[in-house]
Amino acid sequence: MTYQVMNEPDFLIVGERRSGSTTLYEILKRHPEIGMLSQSDYDFFIEDELFARKQPSTSLSRDWDSGVDIQDYFRLFTDLKGVTGQKDADAFWWQAAHTRLAKYLPTTKFVLILRDPVKRAESQYWNEVAKGREKLSFPEAIQREIDGGLTDWQKLHLQYRERGCYASSLRRFLKHIPEERLLIVVLENLFANWDPEIKRICDYLKVSYVDLSRLENTKANKEAAVIINPDIKSKVWINAIKLYDRIANRLIQKVARDKASKHQYRERFMRIGKVSARDYYKTDASVTTSLYDFYSPFNKELEELTGIDLSQWKSV
Repeated sequence: MTYQVMNEPDFLIVGERRSGSTTLYEILKRHPEIGMLSQSDYDFFIEDELFARKQPSTSLSRDWDSGVDIQDYFRLFTDLKGVTGQKDADAFWWQAAHTRLAKYLPTTKFVLILRDPVKRAESQYWNEVAKGREKLSFPEAIQREIDGGLTDWQKLHLQYRERGCYASSLRRFLKHIPEERLLIVVLENLFANWDPEIKRICDYLKVSYVDLSRLENTKANKEAAVIINPDIKSKVWINAIKLYDRIANRLIQKVARDKASKHQYRERFMRIGKVSARDYYKTDASVTTSLYDFYSPFNKELEELTGIDLSQWKSV
């Protein structure tokens, strides 16, 4: 059974995580001919249990269809004007979502934005460190993934290396979604060739290019991988910083209009006693080199599948 209703979104930005999907979302939601869902990552097609702050104590039921009402999802788009869209940065990666997208969104278009997989993996890692979900070093986290045995929760949030095997994910996605309903954007190409890339996206979504050309190319969601300075040894000071953070975060949640505003407020008001984890804990260059070697055949396969030149995704 398929579903075709008036409120089916015209397009979804489906990922990949830490590849620029939030930047693209922020750009498109300012277009006068596009109505974007206000919540930047509305993960309707992925199990709710996976988004718990900590790992669920029980395994997932997997009976997703019986627990949702698709009409609730469609109603989200009722009051949006023009070409309607939504972002879900995990939908491309999470395989179970593919059949759901095909079943419930039979005419929706999909936009996939990809980034140098090594830089994407590092960015995701530091973002998880900042969120407090990742406790291991980057080399340890990569080794945990190689060793296998990850839970579903870990696969969604803490699987860094495998997410960058874009060719494998693309093959799985295209088993359910026709190729003509998918547009692939490469983040590096977007910033290097702004006007033609924006025009290509606008043409695909059937909206005016003139309106979008006025927008600035900005990175909307750079990971703020800040941690309490490890050199602070006083438990009193550490607890004081944590208390301040909790109060500041609650206030930000109340006053911030959207995800970008939250990010700006946190950058401004939640830096007390903090340092950049990226600067304090340097990434081992050998790990980066090994990742570039690992991704080389996957990048070549992706070039063959898409015809996109990915020569910029090579170690220098």
